[in-house]
Amino acid sequence: MYFARDAGVARFTKIAYFATEEGVPTGLHFVRESYGPFSPEVQALITRLVNNGVIREVKLGNMLAIQPVPTYSDAVQAYRADLEQWETSINRIVDLFLRYAYA
Repeated sequence: MYFARDAGVARFTKIAYFATEEGVPTGLHFVRESYGPFSPEVQALITRLVNNGVIREVKLGNMLAIQPVPTYSDAVQAYRADLEQWETSINRIVDLFLRYAYA
C-alpha cells in the first residue's frame, strides 16, 4: 500500500483524531493545540506500531514519514473482523484525507 503523500506525525495525529471523533475506539484523548488536535499518547502508539512491525519511520528531509511495511497487510487481515464494524467511518476519513492530499 502506498499513499499519495507521506504521512508524518502531524498527519497521523489528525487521522487518529478524526477516527476518534467518528467513534473508532482508538484509546486516544485529544486536546486543542495551536497546530490542531494533539494527543500525548500518539507517539507511544507510533512506537508500538513500529515495534510490532506494522509501520516504519523514515527520515525525509526534516520529517519522519510514517510508512506501512509488508506486514501491514497481515495485520489488516488478522483484524479484519474488528475493522469491518468501523468500515464506514474509516472510509469517510480516507475520503477526507484523499481530498486533502489532492487539494
